[in-house]
Amino acid sequence: MMKRLSMGFLAGMLGLGAACGGSSEDPNCVSLEGFDCHPSGFPFVEVAADTTDLCVTPNGAYCAFSDLAANPPPGATTASLTNPQAGKLCLSGTVEAGGWAQIVLQFAVFADQATKIVKTFNADARGITQMAFTIDSPPSGGVTIGAAITTSLECPDAPGFGCLTYGFNLMTAPLSNIPLTITQPGPQVAPFANFEQTRSGVSQTFDTSALQHIEFGVGPAQGDYDFCLRDFKFLDAAGNEVKP
Repeated sequence: MMKRLSMGFLAGMLGLGAACGGSSEDPNCVSLEGFDCHPSGFPFVEVAADTTDLCVTPNGAYCAFSDLAANPPPGATTASLTNPQAGKLCLSGTVEAGGWAQIVLQFAVFADQATKIVKTFNADARGITQMAFTIDSPPSGGVTIGAAITTSLECPDAPGFGCLTYGFNLMTAPLSNIPLTITQPGPQVAPFANFEQTRSGVSQTFDTSALQHIEFGVGPAQGDYDFCLRDFKFLDAAGNEVKP
């Protein structure tokens, strides 16, 4: 399931260059429904966005930039991302058969229509080894966690896709090969050591000196969902919060 979610996010990411400017300070990023620049209460996050299987278009788009997602056909997956208060993001909608939906927290900054990364995020340099967060009202099928890392600063031949390596899934323990599925509400701690690459033939390690994004997804075929992500923070090895 997480492979499918990651693939959807990568296609959706191509819209980021159009929304966020070329400066590493991201001055031109414009918040709109489903796309929140520097969401309040989410440290180090450049953009929070929603994406679904319906948002995967030939040109790529977050749901915020997809006309199809704004006017979904009958029986299609729907998603609505809201930021009801500082430090809280909620995603609601309906996941149809074979579909998926997710909240994406992006730490890198793209420019030039996603052909270039102008700002990376080095979690290692800050002593970050894990993250903490709380999930409220997870659907019965649960919420799963995925991630990607930046592996190239320029990707003109493969916008978005060529700049990063995706497919890292949060497992129940290091090398367990069992994806963590969050079905009960409450706080969670996710050590970076628990992320494993799940794509066949990809041997890239989870290099958090270039953390690209974290994604919180539901699907496939879970029906109605309405969950929230809050109290997101990064921690050092001793469990202390690392602040910007």
